[in-house]
Amino acid sequence: MIDVMNSKVFVWALGVIQPAKPEEVLDYLLKVFASEKQKDFKVEIGPTLSIVLEQGLVHCVSKKNNLYSVKHAGDDFLGNKLRVLKDKERLYLLKSMRDVNFLSKGASERNMGGVSPPGRLRSSTKVSPRPEVPLSLGPLPQNQRNFWPRVYQQLGIGSKTEAPLQPINLNFYSVNTLPEIKSRSEAIFAASELIGVSSYLLRDFCNSKEKYYRKFEIAKKSSNESRVINAPRVFIKTTQYWIQDYFFYRLRQHDSCFSYRKKVSIKNNASVHLNKKFILCLDIESFFDNITKMQVISCIAKSKVNVHLAELFADIVTLNGCLPQGAPTSPIISNSHLYEFDEKIFEYCSSAGMSYSRYADDLTIGANKYDSLKTLEKVVKTELETLGLSINRKKTRIISSNSCQVITGLAINNGEIRPTRKYRKEIRALFYKADDAIDIELLPKLCGHLNYIKSFKNGDTKKNIEKYQLIIDKLKKSKNIQTF
Repeated sequence: MIDVMNSKVFVWALGVIQPAKPEEVLDYLLKVFASEKQKDFKVEIGPTLSIVLEQGLVHCVSKKNNLYSVKHAGDDFLGNKLRVLKDKERLYLLKSMRDVNFLSKGASERNMGGVSPPGRLRSSTKVSPRPEVPLSLGPLPQNQRNFWPRVYQQLGIGSKTEAPLQPINLNFYSVNTLPEIKSRSEAIFAASELIGVSSYLLRDFCNSKEKYYRKFEIAKKSSNESRVINAPRVFIKTTQYWIQDYFFYRLRQHDSCFSYRKKVSIKNNASVHLNKKFILCLDIESFFDNITKMQVISCIAKSKVNVHLAELFADIVTLNGCLPQGAPTSPIISNSHLYEFDEKIFEYCSSAGMSYSRYADDLTIGANKYDSLKTLEKVVKTELETLGLSINRKKTRIISSNSCQVITGLAINNGEIRPTRKYRKEIRALFYKADDAIDIELLPKLCGHLNYIKSFKNGDTKKNIEKYQLIIDKLKKSKNIQTF
């Protein structure tokens, strides 16, 4: 029995897995919805494709690979219920796909209090093979674009005996080229087609932001105060990740900034200031909260993103007119926002024989003369004020080499970097506590601490490290016995 596929069904399925080939759309529908008996039926997809193309509901985005994507008119054609269902299914698939492909064994790359995560927890993001159509000419950005695999490729539909699908990378995931954008509405339609979600959902992200965030508080380590976190929910968070991987990779980040960047950590940040007699530590007050939406737009537009797209993206990644703490896009935007500031302070310090580095909102300057740091403190204050930022006076301090010089949680005295004495005492107590109670629940944390200590040349004494290893081995043996 041969049937012609319903146009709405085809557009809906293509919208979920786009960009895709017509036969892939059919495979997806049969896999998800058809019973065993129905899978024997033959469905003619050619006439349906011709109809939806003629009506302007879908378009071919790669003639070479016969790939199609849904247009804005296609979303309208679906109607509200099917459109909402399509957006929901697509975003959950995109989220799962990104989690599997860009994170090793499902472990997420977390903020570990400034500590660079151990290798087993680091993101396994890799730059995908080159796209089908070359990117625009000109100098390469600091970071390279991370291409997301196609949804169909990840679903593993089809015969297991077939050869693995070769990755096909379009420049903007669902399409190869950006259309000409002259207004806010055109920016929304364009972004909708790039990401593969409806323009109605993108508008809702901008107009009803609060319902897409979960607000909670966490205690600050250095005081009795709490920090407000606005964590984006799945739909908007997946969209923010897509924007980051396909557009924000262009944002400039200064070499003297060591926060939220791959292959650098707090150790790199601290090493800049080795063998300096005096260290000036400054903290930017309410950093994310004081980076406004207008500044975000300017920051994005400077990376040669269309101004209307920049305004839309800024709307999607900001909350209450500023950067939310908890959004995946906030760190890279904050780094790029201070690019010119980092450049000015770095040049000033270099010409004066001083060292400069920044880790998020922590500024560190090293010098051999006390007076030069006091002078520079005024310069930093003035430059920050031009950006609407200010220094937290309570956290400003100058540390002499006669005291313990601590930078982002690491001691740098005597020309070497190592964990602070306070940290080592806390870890020692934790290991002994776990040993006494035979607490196997602490095993992951203990392994993380031991690996961290071992990452330093003189992280702790050889005797302590051997003790810690024996405790871990003992707990592992106890865990195996309990499991048995």
